[in-house]
Amino acid sequence: MQLANILILMVILGAVTACANQIGPNGELRANVPTVQMGGAKTQLQDYVLYIPKGQAFPVEIGLTGYLLEAPVSEVFTATLNRDLYLYKKWMSYDGTTWTPLNSLLGVALSMGMDNEKGHITAELTDRAQ
Repeated sequence: MQLANILILMVILGAVTACANQIGPNGELRANVPTVQMGGAKTQLQDYVLYIPKGQAFPVEIGLTGYLLEAPVSEVFTATLNRDLYLYKKWMSYDGTTWTPLNSLLGVALSMGMDNEKGHITAELTDRAQ
């Protein structure tokens, strides 16, 4: 289950990074941009801060695609974080006021392998500031 949580967070952070712009937020961001909590109804807003509270379970779909597969596959996992997390485009914050670029704070190490029983994917997320 820990592996699923790591993979889920990696996918979420990757998706947020993919649609990011180059302008960094300031400490007043949350006063000017709505904050949307993970797990609520899908928002119609185009610009918002995503808030994922510590300990709140949320679903994430992970998929595998590619020419080696007969068909794409996906699975929905449930993840929980061990601390509050705010995401805005390519930025992240633990307190909602101090923002750091995802790629300078978040480290991701991915390893894959197979044996005769099953395939294995492990993703380790680290905080580079720690």
